[in-house]
Amino acid sequence: MSVVIWAIAVYFLIALALVLWEEKLIFLNGLSRDGDIKEDKTIAFTINRDSDLRTPIELEGFYIKRQSKTALLWFDGNCDNVWVAASILKRVSADYALLNSIDVIALNYRGYGRSGGKPTQKALFEDAIALYDHIRNGYNRIIAIGRSLGSGVVCYMASERKLNGAILITPYNSIRALAKWRFGFFAAHIFIRNAFKSDQYIKNVKTPFALLSVENDRIIPNVYTDRLAKRINVLTLNERLGDATHASIASDPRLFAFIENALKEFCHV
Repeated sequence: MSVVIWAIAVYFLIALALVLWEEKLIFLNGLSRDGDIKEDKTIAFTINRDSDLRTPIELEGFYIKRQSKTALLWFDGNCDNVWVAASILKRVSADYALLNSIDVIALNYRGYGRSGGKPTQKALFEDAIALYDHIRNGYNRIIAIGRSLGSGVVCYMASERKLNGAILITPYNSIRALAKWRFGFFAAHIFIRNAFKSDQYIKNVKTPFALLSVENDRIIPNVYTDRLAKRINVLTLNERLGDATHASIASDPRLFAFIENALKEFCHV
């Protein structure tokens, strides 16, 4: 009997730990900042936001400004830093005419890099909408791209604001579904607070989407990407790459070729 009691106690302790450590499991707070980008068209900036505690916080980001009337809003993964994305974009965008001609804007999530505050679903969504509203009057066309965790931010944005296109890289139907797959034995997904219900956000959205995934994704299994794809009303592009991983896709040349093709669709080139 004592063994059974200990087993039950351990089970509930693990389940409780998963609930209490939810944010630490979802938000890995990125890499250290990868240096300043010195090119004159890449601008480092900060914006002030009020946190839930009404204490002003600063969010850092980058702005690749090309005097375009099209903006690409970039939302990264849960262990990424947008300065890495900026470095990659500066290296590869010259090879892609559209990607090299539009403005690209990104923020580090709260708690990532030098951004202040604490990351939560609510905070990421609020900051994304604030960024959109801040730049909307300067552009005729706004497109958003989200990779992994960021795909949920883009899906939410598409439900709240007008986008001319949305690009999702290795997306999921919901974080709750992923938590059930990974930790379902402990039923912790029932109590998850940061559910990122992408499939619910987009069910009435008419924004055109482009979706890129990798075969046999070990972080976000293909079944969860496919469930999201079935909920998208206007799926313009849907590709799955072999010989790539959830992590390696971030610097894969095929990613940027896919982005270029999606931009052509959304910009009607």
